Amino acid sequence: MVNLTVFSTQTEDVLQGDSEEVIAELLALNGSSAGARPKALIGVDKERKNISYGANLLNDGFEPWMVKFPNSLDGKDAGAIEYVYALMAVDAGIDLPEVHLFHSQKGNGYFAV
Repeated sequence: MVNLTVFSTQTEDVLQGDSEEVIAELLALNGSSAGARPKALIGVDKERKNISYGANLLNDGFEPWMVKFPNSLDGKDAGAIEYVYALMAVDAGIDLPEVHLFHSQKGNGYFAV
């Protein structure tokens, strides 16, 4: 299974130019998303306990999600703030897909949709 904190560290290394080993994998997981923050396409089970990665087929019982990692300019609470904004948008009547805040060992969590 996948440790999102390891992914986050790898994205930091790539953004700082420290690692060539993980860049191909991270680009494959990123799909065609754009924006200011690194992202990865993952598979998540319905209990939000197990995560798989890859841009191909998902394991049985897993759903596709996109998880966002902080960039070098974000604070440690960037994921939590985006999560709260998404919940406020839903409360205001805006139709959004399901969102989740995954645990992080380095901050307040990773925002996922």
